[in-house]
Amino acid sequence: MSCSSSTVDCEPWARARRDFQYLLHQRQTNSQRCRCRRVLEVVPGALDGFALECHTLGRALRMSMATGRTMLLDPAWRSAYASKHRAANSGGWGGLWRHENACPFNATPPTASEPHLEDECGWRRAHPYAGILPKAVHSGSRLFNTRFHGPSLRQRLVVGDFGKSLGVMWGLEHKIYIDNHNYQLAAMHGSGGAGSPNDPIPKDDPVPDWERRYGSFWVRSQLQDFLWRPSQAITRELESHPVLRSLRGGPPQHGSSSMKRAGLGVAPAMHEPYIGFHIRYTDNIPDLAYHFGRDAKITRSFSNYMLRADAIRSALNPKIRTIYLSTDSKHMLNASKDPQWAAAGWSFVYNERSLRTDTTEHIWFHNAGRQGQALNVMVDVEALRLADYLIGSFQSNVFRLAAELNHAHHVGKTYTAHAQRIFSVESIEWYADP
Repeated sequence: MSCSSSTVDCEPWARARRDFQYLLHQRQTNSQRCRCRRVLEVVPGALDGFALECHTLGRALRMSMATGRTMLLDPAWRSAYASKHRAANSGGWGGLWRHENACPFNATPPTASEPHLEDECGWRRAHPYAGILPKAVHSGSRLFNTRFHGPSLRQRLVVGDFGKSLGVMWGLEHKIYIDNHNYQLAAMHGSGGAGSPNDPIPKDDPVPDWERRYGSFWVRSQLQDFLWRPSQAITRELESHPVLRSLRGGPPQHGSSSMKRAGLGVAPAMHEPYIGFHIRYTDNIPDLAYHFGRDAKITRSFSNYMLRADAIRSALNPKIRTIYLSTDSKHMLNASKDPQWAAAGWSFVYNERSLRTDTTEHIWFHNAGRQGQALNVMVDVEALRLADYLIGSFQSNVFRLAAELNHAHHVGKTYTAHAQRIFSVESIEWYADP
């Protein structure tokens, strides 16, 4: 159901969005009293994918909100996708995004000997009923950790591969890292042989009150939406990109070949609704079989996607005819050009410059030029973010990110929270990872 026909259902969600985004903005941009600000310092390392980079910072932002801290990002970090992009030197995290630390980032890692806030800022006087023991360093619970919720001035989140990080992390005190293999958060403390990956931080760190009222998916969507702020240079490129201009109803610029369409040779009309396909059909096919017991050749067949598109047109929007195709597979791109889809009234928009392959080699994009693919990946995600309907697999980090951003963009503004718009081709529901 659209908001134009049900303003009563939309207004509470629109108000909740405004309030939550305001809270985020105040927490992340207010630079008053930096000396006494409780912060979570985030030091990202190498991560496997673009969406994983985004989700890692979203997870860190959730942790900071859950524990009353401000997230500070190491300004030295650069995304693996931006190193060859001409806008990568424009600042912001990874050189791609607008992110201003509310307070100066301290490059020196925190230690156990650092003074607590109660020593200089009166944290305990301001929170007389917190009940946190004066010498509590960590609790035995896997659901709660006083290190983050307590009065300590600084906590640090270090992101990296578990196996590769041990040599670097072994002698450091009170560091937190994300295990890049299992996508789990854990802590290291101590030094030498006594140090070990122990004392896991909470696996679940809900933002107080908000997640009980609106749910984890809504909260995560708002966190990712807050972070989805491209730098000024990237924003200009996105606004002028022929693919996105076509989806918004404008003509392709300069007759760009990247706007070739299967079936229909004209751009969709202004504000015409469209469906977003995300078809991951390369290196995570073995993972789908191993972790979820699904055969991607069946669940992610192009005909299965089209069956669901036909159902949307039949039951939800009889006027819809345009599909944005985001895929890493040359096979799926060719499948979209089958004349039967044009005969059925479907047309496809896609970005020809996106990396695609026919291999199932693990992390094939590492050696295929991902360093210059920042803009193309962002075009795909932005097109999915704006789509009226989405079809894909929640196994994919990219589709989960797109679904989160899409939900944040539309709910309360274009569609009601109860509108059925996001569909999974497998019986795998959304989950947070990391």
